[in-house]
Amino acid sequence: AWVALARQQVNQLTPEWEMKMEYILQSPDRLTFDAPDRIAAACQAEGVRLHGHALIWYSQGEQAFAGFDRAHFARAFDRYIAEVAGRYRGKVVSWDVVNEPIAEDGNGLRDSHWSRALGADGYMIRAFEQAKLADPNAVLFVNDYNLENNPTKGATFLRTVERLLKAGAP
Repeated sequence: AWVALARQQVNQLTPEWEMKMEYILQSPDRLTFDAPDRIAAACQAEGVRLHGHALIWYSQGEQAFAGFDRAHFARAFDRYIAEVAGRYRGKVVSWDVVNEPIAEDGNGLRDSHWSRALGADGYMIRAFEQAKLADPNAVLFVNDYNLENNPTKGATFLRTVERLLKAGAP
């Protein structure tokens, strides 16, 4: 009954965990795609759009990227996005490229291993550039939450998006 209802009511699916780095990135050189491949295949079979969530999240990937110098870090960052977004090119209609970059209280951006290695805006711009290269037709998003309930966070989010667009992030 649930499947029948979903077929009738759902036209887009967003996986909660299976497309996140924590699941896909097993080690710097080993990615696993079994669950996201099954989800993508099911979406295609059912004619449901797939929204990818999320390529880069402040809370994931730190251990896998630990100890890299800046050049190695940047190459691994680019490769991860290219492999994941590229694998689902034409299967994913959109991506949350950067997930939750705004500080919880809304006062600026979160500190993360991404921002420390590639710059506060730099990692986000780079992530959008790499995602666009990997899948030129996907719609790309910055994703965050509690923006409507925290005016400071909402305003910081809008300023961040404006800055990224002004810097040329796709």
